[in-house]
Amino acid sequence: MTKISIKLGIVFFLINFSLEIFMFFFLHSALVDSRIEEEFLSLQTRGNAHRDILEKHFDTDTISHVTLMESEANTDVVITDMNGKILGSSVKSYEVQDHINRSDSDIPRGGEVVDNNWKEGKFISTVSPIDLDGKTSGKVFMFQETESIHSLIERINKHFILTGLIAVFLTLIVIIFLSKGLAKPLIKMKEATSKISKGDFTISLPKNRNDELGDLADSISQLASDLNYLKLERNDFLASISHELRTPLTYIKGYADIVHKRNLSNEDRDKYLNIIHEEANRLSDLIKDLFDLAKMDKNSFIIQKKQ
Repeated sequence: MTKISIKLGIVFFLINFSLEIFMFFFLHSALVDSRIEEEFLSLQTRGNAHRDILEKHFDTDTISHVTLMESEANTDVVITDMNGKILGSSVKSYEVQDHINRSDSDIPRGGEVVDNNWKEGKFISTVSPIDLDGKTSGKVFMFQETESIHSLIERINKHFILTGLIAVFLTLIVIIFLSKGLAKPLIKMKEATSKISKGDFTISLPKNRNDELGDLADSISQLASDLNYLKLERNDFLASISHELRTPLTYIKGYADIVHKRNLSNEDRDKYLNIIHEEANRLSDLIKDLFDLAKMDKNSFIIQKKQ
């Protein structure tokens, strides 16, 4: 009885699981990309803010103040002149020298990303130009360790895994109830058709559905009713045929016994033999009619037109 529900449950689970995997992968990628983009934007905005301060006071005290501020934050700053000479730094210079050398001389006003390889690199970095009197006089490099980004991605992954497990659990519960709800009427219909095949046409199926299953239940009920009617008609027909066949056979047997056992005159013998002959012809006609009915039931009869 559980085979149908198990099959339906497996099909529903595979379909829903595939859709959930696709949706979770898409949402995870979109969320990770969005969060990485926010990290770069935040780092670039912080560098531009320092750049604005330095453009107003590009001196040793201001540079020291900016580097001191970043030494207490989770980001680092390196301030250089146009030749790449470090004027101030909150991080060891040898760790970021390669990033400094990688930057272009022509930097847009809004700044740009120097290194975005957060998956394998140690730092992500941005650069903002320091413009004095209409000419670029220095650069502000902002650095953030990729370890914090990996930690962020790991937290996102944990949330997605937990959410996925909860979603799978709830999906299984819904599928179990749904598959059983769909399989229950099918199981009842299977039991009903099994009873019909054994000759029991007294079946009862629920008629409270307005879908394809409801139509199927109505069809099975109608089939059982029609078969029950045919069964009754067949029983009546067989009883009538038995009576019709028994009558001429009784006459034939009775008059044959009379002719056989009694000494009859030729006139009486001929009379009884004529009765036997008539009843035999009547019996032959009945049998012929039965064959014709059988042919009609199999749609194998031939219609002959007579003038």
